[in-house]
Amino acid sequence: MRCILSFSLALVAAAAMATSASATVLYSDTFSRVTGSGDGNGDPNGGDPNFSDWGTNDNGLGGSNSQAWVSGPDRAGGGRNAVTDGNLGISHGTTSFYDFDAAAAAPNGFTVALDFSRFVTVPPPPIGGGFIQVGLGVDAGTAVGSEFLTDNGSDFSVLFQQAAGGNAANAQVDEDSSEIDTFDYLDPNSPHTLLLTVVPQVPGAYGDADLIDINVLVDGTISNDYTVAGGDNFGAFSVSANNFDTRFIDNLVVSAIPEPASIALVALGLLGFVRRQC
Repeated sequence: MRCILSFSLALVAAAAMATSASATVLYSDTFSRVTGSGDGNGDPNGGDPNFSDWGTNDNGLGGSNSQAWVSGPDRAGGGRNAVTDGNLGISHGTTSFYDFDAAAAAPNGFTVALDFSRFVTVPPPPIGGGFIQVGLGVDAGTAVGSEFLTDNGSDFSVLFQQAAGGNAANAQVDEDSSEIDTFDYLDPNSPHTLLLTVVPQVPGAYGDADLIDINVLVDGTISNDYTVAGGDNFGAFSVSANNFDTRFIDNLVVSAIPEPASIALVALGLLGFVRRQC
């Protein structure tokens, strides 16, 4: 009976370890701060040249990597945005980057989870205007200064658009600046959640000649799978919007997926210990 009980406890312990080891948070940001653009008058939209200050991520949801966001103006020179007490406001056309390559720290893959909304004002802009876009694999050092991730050669991006009446295919998926798919993410005017699960087909291989499987999950129900080529700095995260009205991301969490074999080894080690005790 003692061995049966120990065996059962070992299985429970192994399962618990597998659950706890499901992900290691690399960095996060709750955006629970207030920043502006550095404008002397305190205008969060800033004066010329309208660079914004998003500050440094707070790791409020876990993680240890800490660095300042990199933001730049749009093509008209008006990168007007600010972090505003609990969410990231993005307005008037800008792209901002978290220039940390999660891929380098996550050979078995990583996830990007966030909340987003295309509108945080009432009433929203006219039907047909505005977007928010998230992307992977854009080099902030060369891409700052353009509004659209698709124009900057992101390795992978998802563009959440405003389609008239929320009609189908109002999200666009791009690989290397080329559209590869569209899908309906339902009401463009509602808040949403997004989870990107990124897994290289060969662990640690994220380069140009490598294949990467990506699942795009919106609101926990709309799921789409893609296989794309990798690229330099593939794990760097970016967010972009055009100049219609404020939209935001919130509760950003980027996590490394552990090696599956390590969880299995833990379980086998526990079971071996139980057998020796019997």
